Amino acid sequence: MTLIKVLIGSKKLEDAVSHLNNYLKRNPKDQEAWYLLGKTHLTLSEDALKMINEIDPNSVIAHEISGEIDASMHNYDVALVEFKKAVDMARRSQARTCTWARRFGVSANGNRHKRNSRRAEQ
Repeated sequence: MTLIKVLIGSKKLEDAVSHLNNYLKRNPKDQEAWYLLGKTHLTLSEDALKMINEIDPNSVIAHEISGEIDASMHNYDVALVEFKKAVDMARRSQARTCTWARRFGVSANGNRHKRNSRRAEQ
């Protein structure tokens, strides 16, 4: 674990993830290692989002990822705002198909809609 903590402290996060995964194969009940793995992945995700925002903070992908992050933290109202921005921008630019919007229940006009499922009909 000492090497892993040194790697994290040195910002060698990909190496730390690799060592953590190997360590956890041998020590699957080590809660601190699981915590460090999650925290390291979170830091990598934040770094990636930071780069995306440096490239273009108002891009479809920037809003999509922000929405996914907010949704994963159960901040659904904030996530919906981000998804609506992404859908609106995608509609205007026709940059990409928003399949993820359907998955999260957002229509092309940005409104929430009910999912139709066979279970609901039965």
